[in-house]
Amino acid sequence: MIAKFFKAALLGVCILLAAAVALYAVSRHWPIPEAQRQALAQLRQPLPPLRGANMFQALWSLSYAIPEAQRETVLAQDVERFNRLPDRVPFQSTAAGYRRLPRWPSTAPARCTASTGGCLQRVREQPQAYADALATQAALLARMRALADYADYRSPLRPRVDTPLPELPRMPLSMTASALDFVQGRTTQALSGVCTDAQVARVLMRSSDNLAITMIGAAMLRGNAQLFADMLAELPAQQSLPAHCAAAFAPATTQEISLCQALHGESRMVFSLLQDVRPPHDDRGWLERVAPQLLDRERTQALLAPTFTWACSAPVLAVLAQDRALPQDSVPVPDTTSVACVANASGCLLASVSRPDYANYQHKLQDTAAALRAISTMLWLRDHPADATPLAQRRAALPPALRGQARPLQVDGDGKHLILVEYARREDGAGDYRWPLPASRITEERQANAIQSRRRYAMGTTHPSDMSWQQRVAAARLQRIVSADIR
Repeated sequence: MIAKFFKAALLGVCILLAAAVALYAVSRHWPIPEAQRQALAQLRQPLPPLRGANMFQALWSLSYAIPEAQRETVLAQDVERFNRLPDRVPFQSTAAGYRRLPRWPSTAPARCTASTGGCLQRVREQPQAYADALATQAALLARMRALADYADYRSPLRPRVDTPLPELPRMPLSMTASALDFVQGRTTQALSGVCTDAQVARVLMRSSDNLAITMIGAAMLRGNAQLFADMLAELPAQQSLPAHCAAAFAPATTQEISLCQALHGESRMVFSLLQDVRPPHDDRGWLERVAPQLLDRERTQALLAPTFTWACSAPVLAVLAQDRALPQDSVPVPDTTSVACVANASGCLLASVSRPDYANYQHKLQDTAAALRAISTMLWLRDHPADATPLAQRRAALPPALRGQARPLQVDGDGKHLILVEYARREDGAGDYRWPLPASRITEERQANAIQSRRRYAMGTTHPSDMSWQQRVAAARLQRIVSADIR
């Protein structure tokens, strides 16, 4: 009886093993779907030529006190060393041997940020403190302004998971510098700085290198668009603008806000991870030794390929052209339950791990395009003054390209702002941004400045000769009130 049981058990095990081997063999030869093949072929297309000078060279040593004549040499040495470096070996740039340019002083007030807004007001409250802090950043600011001479961005380093990024433009620093210029009356210089930063941001945003660079560029562009609008709100409509501002804030094309090229670059980094799997000839446990045997690199790349090419499809580009919010289901999910995953279990496991929220990233780029449309709207309203006409009627008179069929700019209750509804998820809990109309804050600023001047005079901090006769009369009146209150 026992012998029969063992024979039956052994037969069952043999059948199971035979079935497993057969299933593995079938899985190994399971055809790769045509859609995956086409997506993988698309990702393997050669990179397009650069549009012009490569900004990577200038960014690589941005924060180091390297003589200008040596910066290109330092980059060439680093590229040669990194591309020869074995995987998992730490890399340190030659630039680390040079002195770093001064950092933002720890005792200085916080710099402006794109997410918080109110940059002009923040700097206006402590102009001297910001001026002192920015004086230490002169060398870095000069290098950042020179970035406008570059037309493209691409890393010459071999794509790896640990490939270092260069020193990226410090948007808070340049925004703060432009705000100080504006507050201190250097209007043309301030406008020029904001528009220059917007040009740099557009180069980064359309980069085909990786997703991080694209999103940093988009954030820079949105932040400078908001600061530019705040400046226009405090300037008369007759104020001339620097010539390069028109191109810096021109409406974005569909290709500019598509994730297509950025995700192509992202795929090169992810696929490099598959090449980094060590052979099973070492002292690891049996499970770690078996796992690489269940990894088919070609099939894994094909399985992942559609998640990097969906943004290039005609339906997605049509959604972007119409400025409709990209549906979440536009981003494909790898099929990790097919027969092909039996022989590629490790690859399917890699494909099933948590993925970035690509739809939200696309929404951020759509919001960036909408911000540029808002700036174009402000410039049109500036060129077509009609103060007596209600803002709702002026909005209706906008050219069709500026009206926004899917999400038109909404009129705020105060009649001095337009509201842009954003598609992207707001992590900071902030509401939709209110875009001030051109010249809408001139009266408010003049009143605030007059009150501030009168208060300074009443406290004895402003000399009467620096004020108009109307201000002197009002200040004297205020001084008597203050004196009476003190008594």
